[in-house]
This record gives sequence, structure tokens and C-alpha cells, in this order.
Amino acid sequence: MNSSKDFLKRVCTVITILSFFPNPVFGFSGGTGTPENPWHIYNRSDLEAVNNDLTAHYILKNYIDLTSKTYARAVIAPDTSTDQGYQGTEFSGSLDGNSYPITNLKVNGASYCGLFGMIGPDAEINNVRLVSTAVNGTKYAGGLCGYNKGNVSNSYSTGSVNGDFYIGGLAGYNYQGKIERCYSMSTVTGTSYHAGGLVGYNDGIVTNSYAVSMVVGEISVIGNSDVGGMVGLNTGSIETSFSAGGVSGSGNSAGGLVGCNDGNITASYATGAVSLTGAYGTNAGGLAGRNNGGIISNCYSTGPVGGKIFIGGLIGDNSRGSVTNCFSTGDVTGTSFTGGLIGTGMGAANSFWDTQTSNLLISYGGIGLRTQQMKDMHFYSANNWAGGTWTIDQGSDYPHLYWENLPGEAIVDPVVSMEGSGQPLDPWIIESKSDFLSVCSGTFFWKKNYMLNINIDMSGEEYNRALIGYDSLNAFTGSFDGGGHIISNLAISGSGCIGLFGILDAGGQIKSLGLENVSIISTGDITGGLVADCRGIVTNCHFSGVVSGMQFTGGLAGRIERGLVRDCFSSGDIIGSTFAGGLAGYNSGSVTNCYSTGSVSGESSVGGLVGYLDDEDNGSVTCCYSTGHVNGVQQVGGLVGYTENRENVKYGLWDTVTSGTETSSGGVGKTTDQMHEESTFIDAGWDFVGETANGTNDAWTMPSEGGCPVLSTLSGYIPPVLSGEGTQANPYLISSPQELGALYHWGTYAFYRMTDDIDLTGIQWATAVIPFFNGYFDGDGHIIRNMNINGSTYLGLIASLGRGADVSSLGVENASINGIAYIGGLAGVNSGKLSSCFSTGSVQSSGYDTFIGGLAGDNRGDVINCYSTCSVSGQTHTGGLLGENSGYVEKCYSAGPVSGLYYAIRGFIGGYESSQYTATGCFWDIETSGIGNPGDYNYGAIGATTLQMQTIGNFCVAGWDFTEQDGDPADWFMPYKSYPILSWQEFYLGYDSFALLSKYWQQNGCWEPQSCSQADFYMDGVIDILDLIKLSQSWLDKT
Repeated sequence: MNSSKDFLKRVCTVITILSFFPNPVFGFSGGTGTPENPWHIYNRSDLEAVNNDLTAHYILKNYIDLTSKTYARAVIAPDTSTDQGYQGTEFSGSLDGNSYPITNLKVNGASYCGLFGMIGPDAEINNVRLVSTAVNGTKYAGGLCGYNKGNVSNSYSTGSVNGDFYIGGLAGYNYQGKIERCYSMSTVTGTSYHAGGLVGYNDGIVTNSYAVSMVVGEISVIGNSDVGGMVGLNTGSIETSFSAGGVSGSGNSAGGLVGCNDGNITASYATGAVSLTGAYGTNAGGLAGRNNGGIISNCYSTGPVGGKIFIGGLIGDNSRGSVTNCFSTGDVTGTSFTGGLIGTGMGAANSFWDTQTSNLLISYGGIGLRTQQMKDMHFYSANNWAGGTWTIDQGSDYPHLYWENLPGEAIVDPVVSMEGSGQPLDPWIIESKSDFLSVCSGTFFWKKNYMLNINIDMSGEEYNRALIGYDSLNAFTGSFDGGGHIISNLAISGSGCIGLFGILDAGGQIKSLGLENVSIISTGDITGGLVADCRGIVTNCHFSGVVSGMQFTGGLAGRIERGLVRDCFSSGDIIGSTFAGGLAGYNSGSVTNCYSTGSVSGESSVGGLVGYLDDEDNGSVTCCYSTGHVNGVQQVGGLVGYTENRENVKYGLWDTVTSGTETSSGGVGKTTDQMHEESTFIDAGWDFVGETANGTNDAWTMPSEGGCPVLSTLSGYIPPVLSGEGTQANPYLISSPQELGALYHWGTYAFYRMTDDIDLTGIQWATAVIPFFNGYFDGDGHIIRNMNINGSTYLGLIASLGRGADVSSLGVENASINGIAYIGGLAGVNSGKLSSCFSTGSVQSSGYDTFIGGLAGDNRGDVINCYSTCSVSGQTHTGGLLGENSGYVEKCYSAGPVSGLYYAIRGFIGGYESSQYTATGCFWDIETSGIGNPGDYNYGAIGATTLQMQTIGNFCVAGWDFTEQDGDPADWFMPYKSYPILSWQEFYLGYDSFALLSKYWQQNGCWEPQSCSQADFYMDGVIDILDLIKLSQSWLDKT
């Protein structure tokens, strides 16, 4: 027993002594393993000894040659098993290579192969130089490491790396690690998938790095491929990096920088050649083979790209990704789906390719430019490339990234010489053809506002794309006011969305513009004379010439995609295949007060005015006609080629003689003589100059020389003059039905103010009284009464309020509105602001997907301190206040009956786009609406009984303002035994009011929510002689 104790004492003594001499014990000749004093590594044995403590800190002190040994696993932190998954201990310390090279590393193993097998998340690897490595493995193989979770910086590898999958010149897999200021000059070969010159699979960060590797991916046909000059598959981020090596693959997704991108790539480029061979190989791109939901911005590629299917100068397949501010210049060859910039997919924003060096004039996105144009700063300035990321040596070279430090100057925003500021109330004034071509030059100009001040002759050049807003990523979202001027002799021949405007996005507007003698020829699917795809608003425009396309071909618009078109006509000849129309090939929006006189020919869904009317998306045609000859194979109509629901065509007419057909999918056919009679149209409900029974907009007039009606706005009609200047200080004044109707012709961005109540008794409207409105309308406490509308879509006092519109202190009383969809007592659609407004009456819809509400059919803006007691009846998306909400709603209520047949029928809001759009401090009456129980929630609104709705405390708890005690005017007033009303509204003071006054006489502190506040008619918190005077002045009358 004593001998055992003596032995243990000796062991402890030895350990204690050795603790004073750590270096020799652990095989290192210097250091203590701390960050401040790391272990010193001089030779191969020292390097292998790192495995004795994988948490310590190390520094190389000498060049190390590993020629004499071939490793079966990684030198440091190897995988200790061939089973699935890493079985070793990851390296979590630090290694400073101290710029000493480690040469001739040879690894022939299974997985996690390289100098390191696994680098942990706390590890730091710096200044490691690997020269002439030869790493072979099955998966997770790289010159530096098989798998990295830590930080690697200022390191590089050269040599070769071979394996099956997750193979990279520096790292096989970078999982949430950071690789910074590193490079690889290795030959990388992967026989399965995820092979990259620097990293096989990056799920972390790669920045300020590059690869000049030759990457060969011998990909199996059935496997996932992803072969890239820098990264095979990227789900992380790559920043300020480049690759210059060649890439060769025999399967899918090969790219100069990245094989497949699911992450972010920023300010990076690739110059190597990309070759994708194999019978079934797809997706090859100069930068990325496939962009699968990733984001690529400020990048470029210059190498040649060759393959078969989905081949692009920058990206082969961009099906679900985003591309912004990029370009490519390499030669591109393929058999199908081959594009100068993108082979197939979603397109690109503000991006270009060189049509001469690529030898391609087509791409699935971007703008094709000639070589000299590609070296001109103007094209980049006009497309939002300013901001310090790019430089260009003007006229001599393509753009380069700032960090390349090449000759050139920073790209800056263009200098605009046009008068104005480009804002809605101060548009840029186009005074010359050069001004107009500047507007056409790029997206910098396509969010602004313009006034054309001159006719423009576009003779002398044929263009190959839409001049403005050429695709959905580069759409026009501003406003373009033609000022009644003409653009003539424009010729465009190309593919994609072709027209003067390619895509007019939601919120964009075109007005008062004529196109004459225009030729639009397209091999693409959406073609229109003025605009290919209309998602915004077009008013007072006309077209003449020829439009020839494939699907969706129309004189004014190829496709109206929930857009709004009013007071327009086309006299052009239309040639298409499917969905061809004199005015529009396809319409899922609203077409009102329009006509077409040109011939139309196609195969199916061919119409004199509209080829296909999509009633499922609430497409409508109201008060329109056509006279042109119509020729087709099936679904051919004089007015509309085809629609499922003819009720969506309201008051439409066509000439059965000149059209050559007595059939139409909606509308009424008339003879030529009948079409020349004003009474034909007035009897149909059309609003003409000189009559008021059909409205006071005065939309139509008969030409003095005879013939069919023409639009008054395009025929010199002068509407009633409004007092004021339309400014905030001096708004236009409105006091009569005629002046209210004149808003149809006056500026939508102006300021208006009512000076009297308006009674619309005896007038039936086919459309909203006020069309698309973007200005400021101050009701000033006045009411519009007895409005009667029987139409189709976008109905209410106002059809649609734009994002900048503001309507306040206005009441709509005893309205009667019947239609199909987007219907409200005050507005069909609100994208602006409604405040201190109310509506009463009846709102009904016969459509299916109706979007109908007592105040607004669809709210996308703000609704504050408003209410409705309208009776609301619809099919779907039906609500007491709003049919649909994707905006902000505060301190509002509804108390009218609500009914519907299908779904989204609710007491307050019918439906919503997202759960984030909820109402605040809002209520609805569950008894009068017939929907809900006390305390129920409807997207933030609370259901209440009638008694609760007539109790002031219920609203005070929600923060409603009934008092002037806070120094501000009250928003609301609570009449006795009634619902809240707006503070500006008139109300009766009668016997109930006298009883309240008597009950609370001489009481003080009568502010919300005290019951006595209902007798405080003077709103000063005291029930006294001032309230009695108020009562006596208003006895049995309105006050």
C-alpha cells in the first residue's frame, strides 16, 4: 500500500517539474499555446502535434515540406471514422501561417480531407500558404480544409483537389464560416456535384477573395452538379471577389464564378471560359449557371460560354432569382434558350450585354448594346449605376468595380437639362427629341414625371425594344403627360414586351398622348402600340399605325393587366394570333369610354375592341364601341372576342356591318346608320355633352361632319371653368353637379375644395363620378347626396385614389351603387388617404370576386376617422366598411347590413392580404350587420351590440377623440341614443336633447367618457347657458 502511495507521489512530482518546461514535453520548441504566445511550429512533427491540443494557438516559424508522407486523413483535426458524418474533434484554436509555405501536402482519404479536416466556429486561420497540394477524397475535400465553420483569412492554396462532391480549391464546405482575402490556384475536379475553384459549397461568407483555378466537373447526369470557378453552390454571400479560371462541366449548372446561386453575390466578377458538355447538360453562365432564388447585384462576366440548353452570357437560368446592375461581354453559344445576358428566367434590372461580342441580339432580360455603347457612361448613369460601386474609362473600356482600382472615373447620375424637378406637381418638361431620348435611356428616368411640350418625329431609326420600361423589372412607374402632343413615325421590331412603353406598372400613368403612323412588329408575346403591358392608368391617348405580334396584341395595349384605361381610341390595324383586339388583346382591368376603328385579324379570341375579357379577374368594358373589320378562326366578336361573363360588358356597342360579324361576347350590335345616331348611345346610358341624365362628365360628343361619336377630350371640348387655381393656397372650388363632373377633365394632381352640398338626384352614372384621382379633395364638411351609379368595376364617388391622393371632411349620403367589383360608397379603390369621411346608402355587386365595402371596395392606403352605414351586398370580399384591406385603418366603424354568397363576408373588413394589415380602435355593429357576436374580432375591429355602439365609453377606451379639452378640435361627436358622427357633421337637437340638458344642467367636467358629455352641445365641458343657446338656435333643425 505504501509502495503505491510512493509511486503516485513520484508521478505527481514529475508532472509538477515538467509543468515548468512545457515546450519539450509537447514537442514544440517555443510558445505556451496562448493567443499572446502561441506554440511554435517548425517542422512536420510540430504540425502533426497540433492534434494533441486542438484548442490551443499556433504559429509557423519555418517553411515545411511534406513531400515524404502521404496522409490517409487530414493532417489536423481529421475525421476518425469512415462512417457517415464527421467523427473527429474539430480544430477550435488558431493557426498563424506567418507567411511560411507548407509544400507538397498529399492526402488520399475518404472525407474531410485537406490540411484540416474540420475547422470549428471559434477557430482563426491566418496567413497560411499551401503550395503544390495534392488532395484526393470522396467528399468534403479542399487544399486548406475539408469543412470550415471558422474564420480563414489571408491564405491560399495551389495544386490539385479531386473528389466526388463538396470539392474546393481551398475548402470543400464553408458552413457559416468566413473566408476573407484568400485565393486558390488549384485544379479542381469533382465527379459528382458542388465543385468550386475556391469553395465547393459556400453557406457562409466569402469576401475579397479570388480563384484562378481550372475547375472540371465530371458530373453524373442524374446528380446535382453545380460547378463554379469560385464556388460550386452558394447559399451564403460572396462579396468583392473574382474568378479567372476555366470551368468545364458535363452535367448541370456551370458558371464562371458560381455553379448555382441560392445566396447573395455582390460586386464580383468572372473572366474564365465556361464549357458545359454532355447530352443532358443545362444551365451555363459566364457568372452563374443557375440563379435559383439568389440575389446578384453589381457583377459582370467576360468569358465565353458554351453549352446546349439555358445558356447565358451572365446566367444560364434565372428562374427565381434577382439580377441588378450587371453586364456580360463573352461569346455565347447554345442550341436553345440561349441569351446574351440570360438564357431563361425572370429577367434583370438595369443590366446589359454586348450584342457584338456575344454574337446574340436576344436575351431573357437586360438590354443589348453595341460594344461602343457598352463603353459609354451615359447608359449606366441613366440606369442607376451611380453610388460609388462602379468606375468607367469613358469610351475606352467596359465598367469596372471600384475595388479593382483600374483607370476611369466613378459612374454618377446623369445631368438633367430639362426644366422642372420630375415631381408630380413639377414634372420635367420635354422640349426636344433629345430630351425624349434621354427619358428613354434608362430606369433612372422611369420613376419620374414628365410633360411633353412638343411633337416628336421618330423617323430615321428602327428600335429593337420598348423605348420606356422594357420589362417587369424595369417598368415605368412615373407619369407621362403628352400635353395633347404627337409622337409619329416610330418603328420598333423585336421581341419581349414591345410598344412605346413596355410595361406601365401599377401606379404609373400615361395621359394625353397620341401616336401616329407607328409600326410595332414583335416576335414576342405581348405587343401594343402605346404600351405592351398596362398595369397602371392610361387616359386620353390614341394610336394609329400597325401592330403585329403573337399573343396579347392590341392597338393601344397588348395586355391590360388590372390596369385602368379611359377615354382612348385606336385606329390602327392589328395582326396577332391569340388574344388580338383593336384596342387591347387582353383585359383584366377596366376599359371605359374607349373605341376602336381599325381592322383586327388573328386566330382565337379576336375582338374589334378587346380580344379576351378576363372576367375572373374582374375585367370590364363600359361605354365602348368598335367599328373595324374583324377576322379570326374561333372566339371572334365584333366588340369582344371572348369572355365567360357577358355582364362584364356594360353599354357596349359595335357596328355589325363594318365589322363583318353579328356576334360578340358581350355588347349590342347596331347597323352603321344606328351607330351614327346620338340617340343610340344616349339610350344606352352614355354621357354626352349637353345632356345630364347619364352624368355630368360630358365624355362623348358627335362630330360635326357626322359619323360615330368621338371623345370630347380629344375633340376640343372645353369643360366648365372652375374657380381657383388648383393649388393648395387657392384650390379649385366645387359647388354643383356640373362642376363635380368637370373633375373628369381637370388635373388629377390638383387641389379641390367643396363650397356647398351637392344633390345628384335625377342623374344615373355608368361610371364613377370622379375617375382616377391623385390630388387633394377637401369636402370642407359638405355632403354629396343621392348619387346613383349602375356600372361595372371601380365604382363609387371616386373610381380609384392614387398613392398621393387625400380626401377629407366629405360625406356621401343615400348613395345607390350597383356593379361587378371594386365598389365602395366613397371609392372603388383607395391607395391614398381617406379621413373624416362617411357614406350611407346601398352598395351592391353581382360579380364573383367582388371587393365591395360600404366606404371603399379595396383599401391599400390609409382610412382614419371614417364610418359607413351602407347596406352592402356582394359575393366575396365583402365588408361593412372595406371589402379588402392591405393598408392602415384607425378609429372607424360600420353599422350597415352586410350579406354575401360565398367567402370573406364580414361585418367590417371582408378580406386582407396579410395578417400585418389589421385595424386599430375600430368597431362594427353585429346586430345591424347580421354578422358576429359581441367581442368578435374582424382583422382588428371589434364586434359590438347596437347599445354598445351608441355608448360613448366604448369608443373612449379605444382612444377616440370627442373633446376639445386637449386644445385640438374634436374628431367625433356622440349624439344621444345614436352612433358617433364626425365633429363637422350637422345633427338634430330636439326633445331628447332638451331632456339631456335638463338632466345634467350645471354639471362640470363633462368630457369623454362622462355621460353628461352628450349634453355638452357647445363642447366646453360645462352644461350651462351656452348649451341652452345652442339648443334654442337649432331647435328641431340641423346644426
